[in-house]
Amino acid sequence: MKFSDFENELLVAIYNESHSRPNETISSGEILDLYPLQWREGWVHQVVNDFGNRGYIYGKGVFGDERSQPLRLKAAGMREAERLEESGVSIFRMERPEQALTSSAAYPPTEIQEQSAPASDRLVSFDHNLPEYIDIVDQLASVAESIRGANDFELNELERSRITFGISAAQQLWSAFQLKAIQIKVGVIMAVEDAAKALGSNAKATAAALLVDTIKAFVKNHCGIDLDHI
Repeated sequence: MKFSDFENELLVAIYNESHSRPNETISSGEILDLYPLQWREGWVHQVVNDFGNRGYIYGKGVFGDERSQPLRLKAAGMREAERLEESGVSIFRMERPEQALTSSAAYPPTEIQEQSAPASDRLVSFDHNLPEYIDIVDQLASVAESIRGANDFELNELERSRITFGISAAQQLWSAFQLKAIQIKVGVIMAVEDAAKALGSNAKATAAALLVDTIKAFVKNHCGIDLDHI
């Protein structure tokens, strides 16, 4: 996750949340709990200060806990959020898993929930701080970039659109804190497999194919679920 991506997604998340809470100041902690943002220590305070300097929010960042930053958009912030949405920036509100901790965006280690449920219905919680998880995030971004930059697809425009949308949806799914195993298999794995086929037989296609194995290994090693057998 790049700093600029976090900054853009945070602004859009604040804008989205303000629809149901107009004229209300929202804390940064609430936004971090409700939206699957990825960030590093120190980023929240820097971004909030930047928003204040640009006139996007009322006031500026306050020194202290990054989860206690006050957020309320001005008109300029709303216009910028709308511009970002029009350019393709999106972030979806989600329910925070019950197991989530309440400090510094740290979540418990990846684990299987509802052990008695069928494997396909088991809930998998992700620790966004795991190096292996972050590596998959980066690889998904690389595959998405390869798809956007490829000019030699032997596909019609409808197929190209489907694959592009599929890999974007896979990125959004993988950014969640909790998914069902079947969502990983259908929403993420199948999208990457589609992208690998579309890229042909070059190095980028090989990288996409290897990413499928990486995701399967991650889920099996950290969650005990074999995605090939659900």
